[in-house]
Amino acid sequence: MKRLCIALVTAGWVGALIASAAAQPPAAPAPAAQPPAAQPPAPLAPTAWKAGVAAVKITPEEPLWMAGYASRKKPSEGVAADLFAKALAIEDPVGTRLVIVTLDLISVPRTLRDWLEAAVQEKHALKPPSLLMNCSHTHCGPELRASRLADDEAKVPHAPAAERYVAALQQKLVALVGDALARLTPARLDFQRGRAGFAMNRRRPTRKGYNNAPYFDGPVDHEVPVLRVADLQGKLVAVLFGYACHNTTMGDYLIRGDYAGYAQQYLEEEHPGVTALFMIGCGGDQNPYPRGKEEHAKYHGRSLALAVEAALQTPPKPLRGPLCLAFEDVSLAFAPVPPREELEKTAASNKTPDAGHAQRLLKELQETGKIRATYACPVQVVRFGRDLTLVAIGGETVVDYALRLKRELAGPSVWVAGYSNDVFTYLPSARVLREGGYEAGGASKWGSLPGPFAADVEDRVVGKILELARRPIESQPAAVDLNVGQEATVQLVNGQTATVKLLEVQEQRDSLRNALRLARVTVEVNGRPVTLGSATYHLPVTAGDVQIDCPITRGYNQNIDYWGLDADARLRLWPAGYPLITPGTFSYPVNQRWFASHTLMANQIGDGEDVKKKPIYYHWGLDLGGAERMVDVLAATDGQVVSAAGELLQPGTYPDLVKPRGDVLYLRDARGWYYRYSHLDSIDPSAGLGAKVNMGQKIGVLGKQGASGGWSHLHFDIVAPQPSGRWGILEGYALLFEAYHDAHPLEVLQAVARPHQLAAVGEAVTLDGSRSWSRHGPDHIASHTWTFSDGKTARGPTAKRRYDKPGSYSEILKVVDKDGNLDYDFAVVRVQDSEAPDQKPPSIHAAYWPTCDIKAGDELTFKVRSFSVAPDEGQEEWNFGDGSPPVCVQSDGNAQALAPDGYAVTQHTYLNAGHYLAQVSRTNRRGETATARLEIVVRP
Repeated sequence: MKRLCIALVTAGWVGALIASAAAQPPAAPAPAAQPPAAQPPAPLAPTAWKAGVAAVKITPEEPLWMAGYASRKKPSEGVAADLFAKALAIEDPVGTRLVIVTLDLISVPRTLRDWLEAAVQEKHALKPPSLLMNCSHTHCGPELRASRLADDEAKVPHAPAAERYVAALQQKLVALVGDALARLTPARLDFQRGRAGFAMNRRRPTRKGYNNAPYFDGPVDHEVPVLRVADLQGKLVAVLFGYACHNTTMGDYLIRGDYAGYAQQYLEEEHPGVTALFMIGCGGDQNPYPRGKEEHAKYHGRSLALAVEAALQTPPKPLRGPLCLAFEDVSLAFAPVPPREELEKTAASNKTPDAGHAQRLLKELQETGKIRATYACPVQVVRFGRDLTLVAIGGETVVDYALRLKRELAGPSVWVAGYSNDVFTYLPSARVLREGGYEAGGASKWGSLPGPFAADVEDRVVGKILELARRPIESQPAAVDLNVGQEATVQLVNGQTATVKLLEVQEQRDSLRNALRLARVTVEVNGRPVTLGSATYHLPVTAGDVQIDCPITRGYNQNIDYWGLDADARLRLWPAGYPLITPGTFSYPVNQRWFASHTLMANQIGDGEDVKKKPIYYHWGLDLGGAERMVDVLAATDGQVVSAAGELLQPGTYPDLVKPRGDVLYLRDARGWYYRYSHLDSIDPSAGLGAKVNMGQKIGVLGKQGASGGWSHLHFDIVAPQPSGRWGILEGYALLFEAYHDAHPLEVLQAVARPHQLAAVGEAVTLDGSRSWSRHGPDHIASHTWTFSDGKTARGPTAKRRYDKPGSYSEILKVVDKDGNLDYDFAVVRVQDSEAPDQKPPSIHAAYWPTCDIKAGDELTFKVRSFSVAPDEGQEEWNFGDGSPPVCVQSDGNAQALAPDGYAVTQHTYLNAGHYLAQVSRTNRRGETATARLEIVVRP
């Protein structure tokens, strides 16, 4: 049975969304001020969540038959600790609600889930995907399946008590959900993680099969995921945590929540007034060790509580919206059952539990004429924007599901819970089915299901989860143009509005050209002040419940208006946590790694830094350097070729910014945006005029044709409608960054030392690595280390340098995160003698191929070309960073910009895996040196 799925998209959203802005009259101009020093990005702010929490005691008030162990021969004899049901209600800024119900019980029968789902939908308009139920799987709680009691004459007298308990439980759960929803108040949500080690795989291999015993070498998941809920003052309100381990320390006749119950109790004692909720993970093949004594249950509970406390002390990861909810059933096939004759033979035997199982199957066959062939397993996916994916799976899920989903959903944080919404039997993995044993199918003999699942069970479950988790969130920027002092209300892609006011624009110019090098704007977003860098490798900043960036200011738009900007600045906004553009509709347009070579992004100066040249050319597109005639250029979107090789598909119908040229190709996508690909060495035959192309399809080869300046690169830009009513550039750096890193989830750290700088000899230069990025947030970056051309070093995001000689310098930035991951980037500094403006220092461009998935022993091709040197003036010298001898080559010095052999080429092979920094330099007759560096990652 298919369930409703909420994907939270905005109705009526088509084409290019340019938000209408209710502009207010500008205030008096802000006073001039000096540009502030470079600062790291502002920390992420929480989305405007609401949260509410409630709890109710569900301890049986009379003796009940207990769940979990078939060896029990009598009902419960007392209470060691109370059982609870708890609910955490969450609401995002646009009103999407989620209620997580946790139960100190053995299971969530599907009948209970379906009953509560219908009840809360009628009473609270809570849709099915908005309800998540998880049990702790304590084996010291009541048996919920009253129908099972009839299997044993000793249990029959206790069936009425079990029915009374379930009826009372149902009413308590409806009230519980209502209480949590009624208590929704503004809150902060953070995700944190700890670790606890008492769970151990319980499938010990022996010559006779797999026994239920501790097995140290078996797979485990010791992570303790934690959702921290606080009020707006930061005071802890609730903590939801998980662990992947059977809740089976005890097996006596006393009611208790076992280790999970004690962990919640200890946390609530340590934090009075706080509600602690537990969700069991994929612990189907995991047991707590040691076990069997009350002190063991309390010890494990204390260990888990301390792991939560440790997690609460780690840097929090704020969660942003939107809530994206999906709930569906996946049909799981059973393995073929034995023939009827064999079932009858087994049913007549005295073998336990085989005989009883065969009898139940024969009864089903007699009553229905068949034995069921499939089972509907519920799977649920909750996405907190792009920050956390919470997966809830039915059944007694084994650990392989969590380990696999954390790999395949790598990127945002992933939390996988089992025992959710229906606990029908064990949900084995492919590994467990191959190995056999209790979890593979033996346990099913105690119930009424036919037997083991088919071999494809894991792929079916994981496939459905990946489908739900990867459903795109519709998104694109909402833009507004403002003058200083002006305010506007902007409607975002999800329908929410934001009020933004431009307070100030500050400019930083160089001493040699008076060229604008950095523009910072101060804005007020929903009453919150935020400072933004304009383009130049700056990513959007989160402020409250919105993301915002500044792609262009008036100062960059002085000479040629490619932007369609009539105001002091353009601002773009998205809901917090949203992708910047709809996933699956935009991709990185070259098949090479990020920052594989030199880049020139929007608002950088793109005229080769000739200090005498006027007017100054502020680059509006995105230049991605690469190895000429080796890098494939790919379609960033689905679209139609509207211009290729100097021709137009429908002349006179396109924006003026669509400029045909022999080396240029334009695509138009379904949004109505135009994508330019320039300097192509060749255009692929499949991308001819009028052709329909698919995202990721090869459309050409990177080159240096046209007005490239002689360095091999792809010029990529996007033309779209702008708030001014005209066509203009849609700045795409952040979109490219997001698309690339979404496609490469294992690349968790990105050093950024760009853009390049221009300075006079002796002038102070501030190198800035604060734009560096970690997938886990800026606080996860542990260190920035600079290594300079003279061998000196410095630590910190920024460093000051002076240069006593003209040249092109490449300074090394090494960034390391708290997990030990590292990445490099290079700050290029062009140094000019201010007294000799005619003496242009040399510059250099280097590239290599391939750049991805390099293995030790692979041959790499390195290309280099120097500029502002005579063809016979010096040579380029390579140092490949692996201890091999230097290699000298000689390029043409850009004597003829479009010369097909302008780059000097050499090959090199790295014999061992490692992180290598290759360097190439060339010195002119004045002794001025240009240096370029490349980062090469070689796998084993």
